Amino acid sequence: MFKSVTAAWRLASYVARHPLNEARPLEAVLRLFRWQLGSLVLGAPVVMTWVNDSKLVISKGMTGATGNFYAGLHEYWEMAFTLHYLRRGDLFLDVGANVGTYTVLAAAVRGASTISLEPVPTTYHHLLVNVRINGCEHLVRAVNAAAGAEVGSLAFTADLDTANHVLSEGEAAGRTIAVPVVKLDDLVAERTPTLMKIDVEGFEALVLRGAPETLSRVSVVQIELGVGEGRYGSTDRDVAEVLTKAGLTPHIYDPKARELKPTSALAGNVLYIRNPMEAQERVRDATTFSVHGSQV
Repeated sequence: MFKSVTAAWRLASYVARHPLNEARPLEAVLRLFRWQLGSLVLGAPVVMTWVNDSKLVISKGMTGATGNFYAGLHEYWEMAFTLHYLRRGDLFLDVGANVGTYTVLAAAVRGASTISLEPVPTTYHHLLVNVRINGCEHLVRAVNAAAGAEVGSLAFTADLDTANHVLSEGEAAGRTIAVPVVKLDDLVAERTPTLMKIDVEGFEALVLRGAPETLSRVSVVQIELGVGEGRYGSTDRDVAEVLTKAGLTPHIYDPKARELKPTSALAGNVLYIRNPMEAQERVRDATTFSVHGSQV
């Protein structure tokens, strides 16, 4: 259960005010407390129906994944963009896939061919479970590795859930493991990605260093900035410069208006887009999706 009354209040407020819960805030908060009590009593994974008829297998402690149970889309505009932008037959790269929430949206809901990288073996197992329960193994190539500048191996934290990351020099950490490292250019080869999501806790610059060819062709990169900056010797400004030099410009997304907006932000999730007008047409033409009774 909650560690404090303050934590419970903050989470309940977030859930009630979430854009997908505005019409039914009490229902959403009850769903939150039902999850907290149920996960405590059951202590076992739960299969939830998610977007349309897709499914997620979630367990207590999966911070990001469980957020989808009571918020609908834990990362609201970012996940909505994935749904609105991708089409059947597109190529989606999920770099830092965790348990596979974005992979499920891309492959199971949108029918996009997907390459998903998750370096921590236990988390990778959960990714495979979510792929299998949705019957989209034919669309997903799951890779138990990290993406980096060179092929090799790296020390990785293993007990921080969504915040697991490459161990930096001199960093004190709990349980760590050695993980293989691959270059995105080797995985993608000559294919052209439609959308690449990168969530690697400050390791972004080194991921991009191993993907110059991929970066020259990709249509959109969704990247998380402002987390772990400087941990590996690069800044968010360095990452932004690499992306803009590749011909991509930064935007954020308003799902309700289906509108892309230019941004100068160097924190949070940012969309770097090669052809904003084409992307705008795509999201406006997308069908709607059902999430906990709300439409996206």
